[in-house]
Amino acid sequence: MKGAQALALAGSLALAAAACERPAESAIVFADATASAGIHFTTLSGPSTDWHPYEVIGGAAAWLDCDQDGRTDLFLVGRGGCALYGNLGSGRFEDRTAASGLATGQWGMGAAVGDYDGDGDPDLFATRFGGDLLFQNDGGRFSEVGRAAGVAGPAPPARPRWSAGAVFADFDEDGDLDLFVATYFEYDPKEAARPRCSALDFEGRRLEIYCGPAAYDGAGDVFYRNRGDGTFTDDTKRSGVGGGGAGRSKGLGVLAADLDGDGSLDLYVAGDAVRNDLYLGRGAGAFRDFSLESGAALGDRGQAEGAMGVDAADQDGDGILDLFVTNYTDEPNRLYRGLGGGRFEDATAKSGAGIGTRHLVGWGCGLLDLDLDGDLDLLVANGHIHVNAERWAWPKQSFEQTLACFRNSQGRFEDVSARAGPPFAARWSWRGLAFADYDDDGDLDAAAVPSGGPAMLLENRGGSGRSWATVRLQRSRRGGDATGARVEVRSGGRKHVRWAVAGGSYLSVNDPRLHFGLGEAERIDSIEVLWPGGRVQSFGPAGVRRHLVLREE
Repeated sequence: MKGAQALALAGSLALAAAACERPAESAIVFADATASAGIHFTTLSGPSTDWHPYEVIGGAAAWLDCDQDGRTDLFLVGRGGCALYGNLGSGRFEDRTAASGLATGQWGMGAAVGDYDGDGDPDLFATRFGGDLLFQNDGGRFSEVGRAAGVAGPAPPARPRWSAGAVFADFDEDGDLDLFVATYFEYDPKEAARPRCSALDFEGRRLEIYCGPAAYDGAGDVFYRNRGDGTFTDDTKRSGVGGGGAGRSKGLGVLAADLDGDGSLDLYVAGDAVRNDLYLGRGAGAFRDFSLESGAALGDRGQAEGAMGVDAADQDGDGILDLFVTNYTDEPNRLYRGLGGGRFEDATAKSGAGIGTRHLVGWGCGLLDLDLDGDLDLLVANGHIHVNAERWAWPKQSFEQTLACFRNSQGRFEDVSARAGPPFAARWSWRGLAFADYDDDGDLDAAAVPSGGPAMLLENRGGSGRSWATVRLQRSRRGGDATGARVEVRSGGRKHVRWAVAGGSYLSVNDPRLHFGLGEAERIDSIEVLWPGGRVQSFGPAGVRRHLVLREE
């Protein structure tokens, strides 16, 4: 780690201090660090003359330490292929795509990260239209084993599967990582009778556009159980996750977390033009559908909305996970406040989370503390599906849109995009968004990926002299998955709670370290970890401005 020094403390608390200098003012300010960091990745975009809808849906980022050198690397995926950038430290990256074995012309939708084979390094899963890819990691060198592992999806001549969000987690609690894959809808580009769709322009003429999910049946999500020998079995039917058919399971963003606080992992899936699905874990890899009862399945009038991205965090500081969902145009992004027990209420209006978002199409997102004041802010990637949206007889529509930044001010969001730095003036049709402190200076940075354009690395240069800490959780058992863990930090008279969440945003993966903004505090009084399985451990006290490693014992 940058400027790191390891210290041994009681309770198996390993600490690494990172040097950090900040400007005096309190602000959220980002710089475009793409070129200076050495990132050069551009996704391709449609439309083709056939208007295949998969042409403009994908694009994602994933942060992982693929070679276990203590620095966070960056995996990018989109139409045109994928790329791996190794973190060299000091804010620099090098292109390791070819050397890592990840060079492929096969374009993709999104990514999931997890050590599915339990060998100590993170593996990669890339979702696609027409066959998913599983990259097994061996010390930073990857081999594609999706078909052999049983997770590639249907083989030709079967109808191709359109996979979207995916997440690795130990859902059956046996010590190895299972895999959940959300699918979008049934689509076969070879079918001659495919629907053709249009919209009216300002002069009443018909414009050809991509057909949306309402024109197709849902495909049904997939649950793979890890056999423990490097292969998976399709256990979808027994697991109880969503089936396909008209009006069902058109899933995009997905996350895994303990949303009802019962110790078992749950699944939340953003549904596009259908309800959002909430599956509560019952243990042993089985789920029950709690979507409609949850209060987080529909809009404020009981309507299905065009959901894309998702995140889960404690936005209001009450110690219960809340849910944030990005939506299609003419539908505000929504914040669902957690009530406990897997139930939520719509807090969009009260929080201001949807203000100014109705004319936008939201995708990647994150609830995170960008200015280190202890409150969770919000960053959203926006961009339309339709390249000719400006010509629609529908005001304020545009294909290229901007990223948006909302500061949490006394529990209500304020749009500060205009003063958050040059990245928020860049107009592209943004998709994936992933967060990490890639330069180890204590504040959260981001990687953003558009549909048809260059990926952007956003370096956080805001904050003030404020304090922070990151927490990496290490399990004692095989596989080391900490998804579902709850970490409570007490510092400066405040309690800060974070959960280990797998997935989230839009088809992307965040840095697994949990990030805490600690305001003006100069010391951490205590840390309590509720591990998956129910064990509670206490750590601390500890200093601030440090990267902490908490090991289960």
